[in-house]
Amino acid sequence: MKKIVSILIVFILVICTAGCQNNPSSVTSDTPNNSESSKPNSVEQSNHPGTMRSLSSGNKQGYYLVESSGNGYSNLMYIDYKIRRKIYLCSRPNCGHNDRSCTSYLENDTGTPSSYSVYCTDTDLYLFYTGVSSFFTDAAPPAIYRLDLNGENRKTVYTAESGAQIDGYVAPYTDGACLYFQTKKTTLSSPNENGVMEMGKTANCFTRLYLDSGQADDLMELQNRSVVAAYQDGFLFSETDGVPENITDAEKIDEYLRNQKTRIYFYQPASQKETLLYTTKPGVDLWNSVQHDDRLFFIHGDTIQSLNLKNQTVETVAGGLSDSLAIKNCYDGKLYFEQRDEESRATAYQLDLESKKVTPVGLRSNEPGGEPIFILAEAGDDYLVNHRCDRTRNPKDSIMIDENGVEHSYPDYIVNKRYYALVPKSDYQNSKAEYREITEG
Repeated sequence: MKKIVSILIVFILVICTAGCQNNPSSVTSDTPNNSESSKPNSVEQSNHPGTMRSLSSGNKQGYYLVESSGNGYSNLMYIDYKIRRKIYLCSRPNCGHNDRSCTSYLENDTGTPSSYSVYCTDTDLYLFYTGVSSFFTDAAPPAIYRLDLNGENRKTVYTAESGAQIDGYVAPYTDGACLYFQTKKTTLSSPNENGVMEMGKTANCFTRLYLDSGQADDLMELQNRSVVAAYQDGFLFSETDGVPENITDAEKIDEYLRNQKTRIYFYQPASQKETLLYTTKPGVDLWNSVQHDDRLFFIHGDTIQSLNLKNQTVETVAGGLSDSLAIKNCYDGKLYFEQRDEESRATAYQLDLESKKVTPVGLRSNEPGGEPIFILAEAGDDYLVNHRCDRTRNPKDSIMIDENGVEHSYPDYIVNKRYYALVPKSDYQNSKAEYREITEG
């Protein structure tokens, strides 16, 4: 029960109190961990020309983001690495950036900028509008738009059917020919004798969109599965068995979950082939795992482990950590993660993948309630970071309940404005706050 509560607390804190981040003494270990592995097959190389990759918000030239205007609409913004400036994604002189004539303008039926997510390749932008999909509303349905990198030529490439929503919390993927993303679809019953229709089954689906034709199909219903990462010409999925219906006692449910194992599959859309790569020990956490090269890094208890995707062996790469861990990302041979103490204060660390040495990253935002500063994107020899914010404290604190049922309160802050900077990679790795700020306008 303690582990379940710890995972829940870390997840809530990462989402809700991520500080300025825009959706961590040396410890080493070489202990192998293969006793529970299941290795019936190896991953075969495919002749399929498309390599899967997760879409991100940055490329070699700059970084795209969505910001709220504070007036009921949002804007597409662009951070140009070369001139170190954040600008509206609009080339029209003297534009007010407040109506449809502006390429940066985003209407917002939901009233929050989080309804939009922007991703880029080297040639195009993809704007995901999660919106509100309902059978009983006239609001704009969820949709995906393709744009030029300068924001022009916005075209709709996907419109969600009635009852469908786009999952805005999971990054999409592409192989160059298709987009892959998660949707949630709810059916509606036929009218009964009184003309009343009822909401039916809701299913989480993994959807494929062909960019040339605009046709979309659902590759699978996820049910007890989650997308973990893109790999080669396919995807890594995690799968767990649900709690059996005959287990209803709370203590027995907890015991079942404590002993629950997770299976990791490799799935190739072109051939519809699935390969079971590994079966984990109980207690493995894959919700914030990170795939890098041919390895998948994940959390198990107070350790970070690495699954070799070629030979399906697992090793512990860092141990003796806390049970409140969150893996963030991997850059330049270093895996970044955070730990939280009993007061919910986070500390960032970097794990050198070659030496397996763990060292703290001392860069933090300095406003009240400041958090560790993590990397948003690579910018040549620099990293882009969100290094400070304007924040106000929420009158109501966040409340967490520990494994003993005791409530704990923590300060909660509202981010009003974010500030960005470039920092040399070596300075970031050595905790030197040598920021070169991104100007605005």
